[in-house]
Amino acid sequence: VWQYSTTAEVFAPNNLLVALVVRRAVRFATHRRPRDLRWGALQCGIALTNQHTALLFEVPLIAWMLLLVVLDERRKHSDSSSSASDKQDNDEMAKRGRRRVWSSIARETMLLGALFALGLAPYAYLPWRAATAPQPGSWGDVTTLRGFVHHVLRRDYGTLRLYSGTDADAEGLPERLRAYVVEIATRQGPWVGALPGLALVGFAALLLGGGHHSSKMEPPQTSVESSSRVSRTAIIPDAAGPPTCPGPPRPSPSTSKARRRARVHAYNEAKKGRREEAAKRPPQDAAADPAAAVVLDSRATTTTKADEVCPPSVANDDDVVPPGAAAAAAGGPHVAVGLFTTLVFYLIVFHALANLPLRDPLLYGVHARFWMQPTLLVCLAAGVGVEAIGLGLAKIIVGSSSSSSSAA
Repeated sequence: VWQYSTTAEVFAPNNLLVALVVRRAVRFATHRRPRDLRWGALQCGIALTNQHTALLFEVPLIAWMLLLVVLDERRKHSDSSSSASDKQDNDEMAKRGRRRVWSSIARETMLLGALFALGLAPYAYLPWRAATAPQPGSWGDVTTLRGFVHHVLRRDYGTLRLYSGTDADAEGLPERLRAYVVEIATRQGPWVGALPGLALVGFAALLLGGGHHSSKMEPPQTSVESSSRVSRTAIIPDAAGPPTCPGPPRPSPSTSKARRRARVHAYNEAKKGRREEAAKRPPQDAAADPAAAVVLDSRATTTTKADEVCPPSVANDDDVVPPGAAAAAAGGPHVAVGLFTTLVFYLIVFHALANLPLRDPLLYGVHARFWMQPTLLVCLAAGVGVEAIGLGLAKIIVGSSSSSSSAA
Protein backbone atom coordinates (compact mmCIF):
# COMPACT_ATOMS: atom_id res chain seq x y z
CA VAL A 1 0.00 0.00 0.00
CA TRP A 2 2.78 2.43 0.90
CA GLN A 3 4.67 1.66 -2.31
CA TYR A 4 1.73 2.58 -4.54
CA SER A 5 0.70 5.55 -2.40
CA THR A 6 3.95 7.30 -3.33
CA THR A 7 3.80 6.66 -7.09
CA ALA A 8 1.58 8.00 -9.87
CA GLU A 9 -0.79 5.05 -10.05
CA VAL A 10 -4.54 4.47 -9.79
CA PHE A 11 -4.32 2.24 -6.72
CA ALA A 12 -3.86 4.92 -4.06
CA PRO A 13 -6.98 6.91 -5.07
CA ASN A 14 -8.82 3.62 -5.54
CA ASN A 15 -8.03 2.65 -1.95
CA LEU A 16 -9.26 6.05 -0.76
CA LEU A 17 -12.48 6.02 -2.78
CA VAL A 18 -13.33 2.42 -1.90
CA ALA A 19 -12.70 3.17 1.78
CA LEU A 20 -15.11 6.13 1.57
CA VAL A 21 -17.77 3.93 -0.05
CA VAL A 22 -17.38 1.29 2.67
CA ARG A 23 -17.57 3.98 5.34
CA ARG A 24 -20.84 5.32 3.97
CA ALA A 25 -22.28 1.82 3.73
CA VAL A 26 -21.40 1.05 7.35
CA ARG A 27 -22.80 4.37 8.55
CA PHE A 28 -26.07 3.79 6.73
CA ALA A 29 -26.36 0.25 8.11
CA THR A 30 -25.92 1.52 11.67
CA HIS A 31 -27.68 4.91 11.52
CA ARG A 32 -30.14 4.63 8.59
CA ARG A 33 -29.52 8.21 7.51
CA PRO A 34 -30.51 8.93 3.89
CA ARG A 35 -27.60 11.32 3.35
CA ASP A 36 -25.12 8.46 3.86
CA LEU A 37 -26.91 6.46 1.18
CA ARG A 38 -26.84 9.37 -1.26
CA TRP A 39 -23.23 10.30 -0.62
CA GLY A 40 -22.36 6.64 -1.09
CA ALA A 41 -24.08 6.56 -4.50
CA LEU A 42 -22.09 9.61 -5.62
CA GLN A 43 -18.83 8.12 -4.37
CA CYS A 44 -19.57 4.83 -6.15
CA GLY A 45 -19.71 6.66 -9.47
CA ILE A 46 -16.50 8.56 -8.78
CA ALA A 47 -14.68 5.37 -7.72
CA LEU A 48 -15.76 3.62 -10.92
CA THR A 49 -14.19 6.36 -13.05
CA ASN A 50 -10.86 5.72 -11.35
CA GLN A 51 -10.65 1.91 -11.49
CA HIS A 52 -13.04 -0.75 -12.68
CA THR A 53 -12.32 -3.15 -9.82
CA ALA A 54 -14.27 -0.79 -7.57
CA LEU A 55 -17.35 -2.34 -9.17
CA LEU A 56 -16.58 -5.59 -7.35
CA PHE A 57 -17.22 -3.76 -4.08
CA GLU A 58 -20.07 -1.65 -5.34
CA VAL A 59 -22.28 -4.50 -6.57
CA PRO A 60 -22.62 -6.27 -3.17
CA LEU A 61 -22.67 -3.02 -1.20
CA ILE A 62 -25.43 -1.53 -3.38
CA ALA A 63 -27.46 -4.74 -3.07
CA TRP A 64 -26.99 -4.61 0.71
CA MET A 65 -28.09 -0.97 0.93
CA LEU A 66 -31.17 -1.51 -1.25
CA LEU A 67 -32.15 -4.52 0.85
CA LEU A 68 -31.97 -2.39 4.00
CA VAL A 69 -34.08 0.32 2.34
CA VAL A 70 -36.77 -2.20 1.35
CA LEU A 71 -36.85 -3.76 4.82
CA ASP A 72 -37.09 -0.35 6.50
CA GLU A 73 -39.92 0.82 4.25
CA ARG A 74 -41.88 -2.39 4.75
CA ARG A 75 -41.39 -2.22 8.50
CA LYS A 76 -42.47 1.40 8.64
CA HIS A 77 -45.71 0.86 6.74
CA SER A 78 -46.50 -2.42 8.48
CA ASP A 79 -46.31 -0.61 11.81
CA SER A 80 -48.68 2.10 10.58
CA SER A 81 -51.20 -0.43 9.22
CA SER A 82 -51.22 -2.55 12.39
CA SER A 83 -53.26 0.10 14.22
CA ALA A 84 -56.39 -0.37 12.06
CA SER A 85 -59.64 -1.10 13.93
CA ASP A 86 -61.02 -3.98 11.85
CA LYS A 87 -59.89 -6.43 9.19
CA GLN A 88 -61.32 -4.45 6.27
CA ASP A 89 -59.56 -1.27 7.29
CA ASN A 90 -56.40 -3.25 7.94
CA ASP A 91 -56.46 -4.82 4.46
CA GLU A 92 -57.10 -1.47 2.81
CA MET A 93 -54.28 0.18 4.74
CA ALA A 94 -52.01 -2.72 3.87
CA LYS A 95 -52.67 -2.26 0.14
CA ARG A 96 -52.06 1.46 0.31
CA GLY A 97 -48.99 0.83 2.43
CA ARG A 98 -47.52 -1.52 -0.18
CA ARG A 99 -48.12 1.05 -2.90
CA ARG A 100 -46.43 3.72 -0.80
CA VAL A 101 -43.53 1.38 -0.08
CA TRP A 102 -42.76 0.71 -3.74
CA SER A 103 -43.39 4.34 -4.68
CA SER A 104 -40.96 5.50 -2.02
CA ILE A 105 -38.38 2.90 -3.04
CA ALA A 106 -38.73 3.89 -6.72
CA ARG A 107 -38.19 7.59 -5.92
CA GLU A 108 -35.16 6.86 -3.77
CA THR A 109 -33.70 4.49 -6.37
CA MET A 110 -34.06 7.11 -9.13
CA LEU A 111 -32.37 9.70 -6.94
CA LEU A 112 -29.53 7.32 -6.15
CA GLY A 113 -29.17 6.47 -9.83
CA ALA A 114 -28.92 10.15 -10.71
CA LEU A 115 -26.23 10.68 -8.07
CA PHE A 116 -24.35 7.63 -9.33
CA ALA A 117 -24.48 9.04 -12.88
CA LEU A 118 -23.25 12.38 -11.57
CA GLY A 119 -20.26 10.57 -10.08
CA LEU A 120 -19.42 9.31 -13.58
CA ALA A 121 -19.11 12.91 -14.81
CA PRO A 122 -15.27 12.81 -14.96
CA TYR A 123 -15.64 10.58 -18.04
CA ALA A 124 -17.11 13.60 -19.85
CA TYR A 125 -13.71 15.31 -19.60
CA LEU A 126 -12.12 12.80 -21.99
CA PRO A 127 -14.00 13.65 -25.23
CA TRP A 128 -14.06 17.34 -24.37
CA ARG A 129 -10.30 17.44 -23.87
CA ALA A 130 -9.66 15.36 -26.98
CA ALA A 131 -11.81 17.70 -29.07
CA THR A 132 -10.50 21.02 -27.71
CA ALA A 133 -6.83 20.27 -27.09
CA PRO A 134 -5.72 16.91 -28.52
CA GLN A 135 -2.41 15.63 -27.20
CA PRO A 136 -0.07 13.42 -29.26
CA GLY A 137 0.29 9.96 -27.77
CA SER A 138 -2.97 10.05 -25.80
CA TRP A 139 -4.34 6.58 -25.12
CA GLY A 140 -7.35 5.70 -27.28
CA ASP A 141 -9.55 7.68 -29.62
CA VAL A 142 -12.42 9.15 -27.58
CA THR A 143 -13.58 11.70 -30.16
CA THR A 144 -16.27 9.27 -31.41
CA LEU A 145 -18.90 7.38 -29.45
CA ARG A 146 -17.49 4.04 -30.60
CA GLY A 147 -13.99 5.00 -29.51
CA PHE A 148 -15.26 6.38 -26.19
CA VAL A 149 -17.08 3.13 -25.34
CA HIS A 150 -14.01 1.15 -26.47
CA HIS A 151 -11.81 3.19 -24.12
CA VAL A 152 -14.19 3.06 -21.13
CA LEU A 153 -14.54 -0.72 -21.42
CA ARG A 154 -10.73 -1.04 -21.72
CA ARG A 155 -11.01 -3.40 -24.67
CA ASP A 156 -7.33 -2.96 -25.52
CA TYR A 157 -6.53 -4.89 -22.33
CA GLY A 158 -9.60 -7.09 -22.50
CA THR A 159 -12.90 -6.25 -20.83
CA LEU A 160 -13.27 -8.12 -17.53
CA ARG A 161 -9.70 -9.38 -17.89
CA LEU A 162 -6.35 -8.18 -16.56
CA TYR A 163 -4.72 -8.49 -19.97
CA SER A 164 -5.72 -9.39 -23.50
CA GLY A 165 -3.54 -12.48 -23.89
CA THR A 166 -4.38 -16.08 -23.12
CA ASP A 167 -2.37 -18.71 -21.32
CA ALA A 168 -3.63 -22.26 -21.24
CA ASP A 169 -1.36 -23.08 -18.30
CA ALA A 170 -2.49 -20.14 -16.14
CA GLU A 171 -3.64 -20.91 -12.63
CA GLY A 172 -7.31 -21.45 -11.85
CA LEU A 173 -9.57 -20.04 -9.14
CA PRO A 174 -8.44 -22.36 -6.28
CA GLU A 175 -4.74 -21.64 -6.88
CA ARG A 176 -5.32 -17.87 -6.99
CA LEU A 177 -7.39 -17.89 -3.80
CA ARG A 178 -4.68 -19.94 -2.10
CA ALA A 179 -2.05 -17.43 -3.23
CA TYR A 180 -4.02 -14.57 -1.67
CA VAL A 181 -4.48 -16.40 1.64
CA VAL A 182 -0.76 -17.20 1.75
CA GLU A 183 0.04 -13.55 1.00
CA ILE A 184 -2.02 -12.06 3.86
CA ALA A 185 -1.07 -14.86 6.27
CA THR A 186 2.70 -14.81 5.75
CA ARG A 187 3.67 -11.40 4.35
CA GLN A 188 1.08 -9.13 5.95
CA GLY A 189 0.84 -8.61 9.70
CA PRO A 190 3.34 -8.82 12.57
CA TRP A 191 3.54 -12.61 12.53
CA VAL A 192 2.33 -15.57 10.49
CA GLY A 193 -1.45 -15.85 10.53
CA ALA A 194 -1.99 -12.73 12.64
CA LEU A 195 -3.93 -10.68 10.11
CA PRO A 196 -6.47 -13.32 8.99
CA GLY A 197 -6.83 -14.55 12.58
CA LEU A 198 -7.63 -11.09 13.92
CA ALA A 199 -10.00 -10.50 10.98
CA LEU A 200 -11.96 -13.64 11.86
CA VAL A 201 -12.17 -12.47 15.48
CA GLY A 202 -13.43 -9.08 14.30
CA PHE A 203 -16.12 -10.56 12.06
CA ALA A 204 -17.20 -12.86 14.88
CA ALA A 205 -17.38 -9.94 17.34
CA LEU A 206 -19.56 -7.97 14.95
CA LEU A 207 -21.77 -10.96 14.18
CA LEU A 208 -22.36 -11.70 17.86
CA GLY A 209 -23.64 -8.20 18.57
CA GLY A 210 -20.78 -5.83 17.96
CA GLY A 211 -19.75 -5.42 21.59
CA HIS A 212 -18.09 -2.09 22.26
CA HIS A 213 -17.78 -1.52 18.51
CA SER A 214 -21.56 -1.32 18.14
CA SER A 215 -21.88 0.98 21.11
CA LYS A 216 -19.70 3.48 19.28
CA MET A 217 -22.08 3.28 16.36
CA GLU A 218 -25.29 3.80 18.31
CA PRO A 219 -27.85 6.00 16.57
CA PRO A 220 -27.88 9.57 17.82
CA GLN A 221 -30.19 10.56 20.62
CA THR A 222 -33.85 10.60 19.71
CA SER A 223 -36.10 13.52 20.42
CA VAL A 224 -37.29 11.79 23.62
CA GLU A 225 -33.76 11.73 24.99
CA SER A 226 -33.15 15.29 23.85
CA SER A 227 -36.30 16.53 25.57
CA SER A 228 -35.39 14.82 28.83
CA ARG A 229 -31.96 16.46 28.64
CA VAL A 230 -33.58 19.86 28.12
CA SER A 231 -35.97 19.34 31.05
CA ARG A 232 -33.05 18.63 33.37
CA THR A 233 -31.21 21.78 32.29
CA ALA A 234 -32.04 25.10 33.88
CA ILE A 235 -33.14 27.95 31.66
CA ILE A 236 -31.27 31.11 32.60
CA PRO A 237 -33.27 34.26 31.87
CA ASP A 238 -31.55 36.92 29.86
CA ALA A 239 -32.04 40.47 30.98
CA ALA A 240 -32.13 41.71 27.41
CA GLY A 241 -34.80 39.30 26.19
CA PRO A 242 -36.52 35.94 26.64
CA PRO A 243 -34.82 32.93 28.23
CA THR A 244 -32.15 31.34 26.12
CA CYS A 245 -32.34 27.69 25.12
CA PRO A 246 -29.44 25.39 26.00
CA GLY A 247 -28.41 22.40 23.99
CA PRO A 248 -28.10 21.90 20.24
CA PRO A 249 -29.80 24.18 17.71
CA ARG A 250 -33.29 23.54 16.50
CA PRO A 251 -33.86 21.47 13.37
CA SER A 252 -33.98 23.12 10.00
CA PRO A 253 -37.44 23.93 8.59
CA SER A 254 -36.93 21.45 5.74
CA THR A 255 -37.70 18.41 7.89
CA SER A 256 -40.27 15.93 6.65
CA LYS A 257 -43.77 15.72 8.10
CA ALA A 258 -43.09 12.31 9.58
CA ARG A 259 -40.10 13.57 11.53
CA ARG A 260 -41.99 16.61 12.74
CA ARG A 261 -44.81 14.40 13.98
CA ALA A 262 -42.27 12.14 15.69
CA ARG A 263 -40.70 15.09 17.50
CA VAL A 264 -44.07 16.48 18.59
CA HIS A 265 -45.17 13.06 19.83
CA ALA A 266 -41.92 12.51 21.71
CA TYR A 267 -42.15 15.98 23.23
CA ASN A 268 -45.69 15.37 24.47
CA GLU A 269 -44.77 12.00 25.93
CA ALA A 270 -41.76 13.46 27.73
CA LYS A 271 -43.85 16.34 29.13
CA LYS A 272 -46.52 13.89 30.31
CA GLY A 273 -43.84 11.79 32.03
CA ARG A 274 -42.47 14.82 33.86
CA ARG A 275 -45.93 15.75 35.09
CA GLU A 276 -46.55 12.24 36.39
CA GLU A 277 -43.17 12.26 38.12
CA ALA A 278 -43.95 15.60 39.75
CA ALA A 279 -47.35 14.31 40.92
CA LYS A 280 -45.72 11.31 42.59
CA ARG A 281 -43.25 13.47 44.52
CA PRO A 282 -44.00 13.26 48.31
CA PRO A 283 -45.43 16.62 49.56
CA GLN A 284 -43.79 16.30 52.99
CA ASP A 285 -40.34 16.85 51.46
CA ALA A 286 -41.16 20.47 50.73
CA ALA A 287 -43.05 20.99 53.99
CA ALA A 288 -40.18 19.69 56.11
CA ASP A 289 -37.69 22.09 54.64
CA PRO A 290 -38.89 25.55 53.51
CA ALA A 291 -35.63 26.17 51.69
CA ALA A 292 -36.12 22.95 49.74
CA ALA A 293 -39.65 24.07 48.87
CA VAL A 294 -38.23 27.22 47.30
CA VAL A 295 -35.71 25.16 45.32
CA LEU A 296 -38.37 22.71 44.14
CA ASP A 297 -40.67 25.55 43.17
CA SER A 298 -37.91 27.24 41.17
CA ARG A 299 -37.06 23.95 39.48
CA ALA A 300 -40.69 23.41 38.51
CA THR A 301 -40.92 26.93 37.17
CA THR A 302 -37.68 26.48 35.28
CA THR A 303 -38.92 23.25 33.70
CA THR A 304 -42.16 24.93 32.70
CA LYS A 305 -40.20 27.69 30.99
CA ALA A 306 -38.13 25.10 29.25
CA ASP A 307 -41.29 23.44 27.98
CA GLU A 308 -42.68 26.72 26.70
CA VAL A 309 -39.53 28.29 25.31
CA CYS A 310 -37.40 25.33 24.27
CA PRO A 311 -39.32 22.41 22.79
CA PRO A 312 -37.26 19.28 22.17
CA SER A 313 -34.51 20.17 19.76
CA VAL A 314 -32.04 18.20 17.77
CA ALA A 315 -28.88 19.25 15.98
CA ASN A 316 -30.29 18.49 12.52
CA ASP A 317 -32.43 16.05 10.64
CA ASP A 318 -29.85 13.31 10.94
CA ASP A 319 -30.18 13.25 14.72
CA VAL A 320 -33.77 12.00 14.43
CA VAL A 321 -33.59 8.26 13.94
CA PRO A 322 -35.82 7.28 11.00
CA PRO A 323 -38.11 4.20 11.12
CA GLY A 324 -36.16 0.98 11.15
CA ALA A 325 -33.07 2.46 12.78
CA ALA A 326 -34.04 1.06 16.18
CA ALA A 327 -33.55 -2.43 14.79
CA ALA A 328 -30.07 -1.39 13.63
CA ALA A 329 -29.00 0.17 16.93
CA ALA A 330 -26.46 -2.57 17.50
CA GLY A 331 -25.56 -2.71 13.81
CA GLY A 332 -22.90 -5.37 14.33
CA PRO A 333 -24.59 -8.34 12.61
CA HIS A 334 -25.64 -6.21 9.62
CA VAL A 335 -22.12 -4.90 9.21
CA ALA A 336 -20.50 -8.33 9.63
CA VAL A 337 -22.69 -10.00 7.01
CA GLY A 338 -22.47 -7.09 4.56
CA LEU A 339 -18.70 -6.65 4.71
CA PHE A 340 -17.94 -10.38 4.72
CA THR A 341 -20.20 -10.90 1.70
CA THR A 342 -18.43 -8.03 -0.09
CA LEU A 343 -15.04 -9.57 0.66
CA VAL A 344 -16.05 -13.02 -0.58
CA PHE A 345 -17.69 -11.55 -3.69
CA TYR A 346 -14.54 -9.65 -4.65
CA LEU A 347 -12.19 -12.56 -4.07
CA ILE A 348 -14.25 -15.07 -6.03
CA VAL A 349 -15.22 -12.85 -8.98
CA PHE A 350 -11.83 -11.18 -9.36
CA HIS A 351 -9.83 -14.39 -9.21
CA ALA A 352 -12.28 -16.11 -11.55
CA LEU A 353 -11.73 -13.37 -14.15
CA ALA A 354 -8.01 -12.80 -13.59
CA ASN A 355 -5.86 -14.46 -16.25
CA LEU A 356 -2.29 -13.36 -15.52
CA PRO A 357 0.05 -16.34 -14.96
CA LEU A 358 1.36 -16.19 -11.39
CA ARG A 359 4.50 -18.22 -12.04
CA ASP A 360 6.14 -15.14 -13.58
CA PRO A 361 7.39 -12.89 -10.72
CA LEU A 362 6.69 -9.72 -12.70
CA LEU A 363 3.14 -10.72 -13.57
CA TYR A 364 2.62 -11.97 -10.02
CA GLY A 365 3.46 -8.46 -8.78
CA VAL A 366 0.98 -6.95 -11.24
CA HIS A 367 -1.70 -9.36 -10.03
CA ALA A 368 -0.91 -8.71 -6.36
CA ARG A 369 -1.60 -4.98 -6.74
CA PHE A 370 -5.30 -5.78 -6.94
CA TRP A 371 -5.17 -7.48 -3.55
CA MET A 372 -4.97 -4.13 -1.78
CA GLN A 373 -8.72 -3.59 -2.19
CA PRO A 374 -9.94 -6.75 -0.41
CA THR A 375 -7.16 -6.42 2.17
CA LEU A 376 -8.77 -3.13 3.17
CA LEU A 377 -11.76 -5.07 4.54
CA VAL A 378 -9.49 -7.65 6.14
CA CYS A 379 -7.58 -4.91 7.99
CA LEU A 380 -10.84 -3.24 9.02
CA ALA A 381 -12.11 -6.47 10.54
CA ALA A 382 -8.69 -7.07 12.15
CA GLY A 383 -8.94 -3.68 13.87
CA VAL A 384 -12.32 -4.67 15.30
CA GLY A 385 -10.76 -7.95 16.41
CA VAL A 386 -7.95 -6.16 18.25
CA GLU A 387 -10.51 -3.99 20.01
CA ALA A 388 -12.64 -7.01 20.96
CA ILE A 389 -9.63 -8.85 22.39
CA GLY A 390 -8.53 -5.77 24.32
CA LEU A 391 -11.99 -5.28 25.82
CA GLY A 392 -12.19 -8.95 26.75
CA LEU A 393 -8.86 -8.81 28.54
CA ALA A 394 -9.88 -5.60 30.31
CA LYS A 395 -13.07 -7.24 31.58
CA ILE A 396 -11.10 -10.21 32.85
CA ILE A 397 -8.61 -7.97 34.65
CA VAL A 398 -11.31 -5.74 36.17
CA GLY A 399 -13.39 -8.76 37.20
CA SER A 400 -10.45 -10.49 38.89
CA SER A 401 -9.39 -7.31 40.70
CA SER A 402 -12.94 -6.61 41.93
CA SER A 403 -13.37 -10.20 43.14
CA SER A 404 -10.06 -10.09 45.02
CA SER A 405 -10.94 -6.74 46.64
CA SER A 406 -14.36 -8.03 47.72
CA ALA A 407 -12.77 -11.16 49.20
CA ALA A 408 -10.31 -8.98 51.15
